[in-house]
Amino acid sequence: MQEEQLRPRFPRRNHLPALNGPVGLAAKKAHDLGRTHIAATSTIEEIRDLTIAAISAPPDSLLMSTSSVLGTGNDWVSDEYVLADLTVPHVVWHATILSTSSSAPSSPIPMLINCGLPSVLIREDIIEHFQLHRIKLSQPFPLGNTWGSGREDAHEWAKLHITSPDFSWSSISCQAIIVPSLCAPVILCNPFLKFNHLVLDISAGSLMDKCTQCNILIDVPRPPLSPPPTSPAERRREAKEMHHIQAQFFLG
Repeated sequence: MQEEQLRPRFPRRNHLPALNGPVGLAAKKAHDLGRTHIAATSTIEEIRDLTIAAISAPPDSLLMSTSSVLGTGNDWVSDEYVLADLTVPHVVWHATILSTSSSAPSSPIPMLINCGLPSVLIREDIIEHFQLHRIKLSQPFPLGNTWGSGREDAHEWAKLHITSPDFSWSSISCQAIIVPSLCAPVILCNPFLKFNHLVLDISAGSLMDKCTQCNILIDVPRPPLSPPPTSPAERRREAKEMHHIQAQFFLG
């Protein structure tokens, strides 16, 4: 009996009063007063934008010996050792246009080598001089306003077949767009270089044929012509004439 009297007696769940209205608010307020409130705080340091103006390094350090790393603005260390040219001359090749319909002498003309254009260009007066056959384009070829003549499209092309001055190398025929004016008689561009397997080296000033490994800008010296072979009858006749000449010389 004493243990049952000391044991705490909790009310049953179904006998608990509903905490609503004034009674519920008073109970919630009394419950919140007994809580310990903790505020979470954080300290955000101010981030400053820093700009590095210069780097200080000893004169004998590896960093100072590196070219063009440190400088005073406009003066670069590399300028003391390397001076790039402002302009580089064009690669010009003197070649001959082959034409079966022209009576004009086939003399070499200057042709500009350019690997920055998508098509071969030929001047209109060259077409007339060599009497090359004109062919209509399936659609106009845009030229832009580079020539400043108001003409923005090309409508004709011609088949171009050229050879070196000494006839040691000849090209595969390619299509050339006919333009009214041009800085050179012919500009040989990407299609010509691609289909003829040519590699342009501006620093060396060479135009190498990948198939023969020859620089076609340099004339290849021709070997001396050997006398044509003679038949046995001709050799016997020459020997007889030589014997007759020798006999006359010794007898005389």
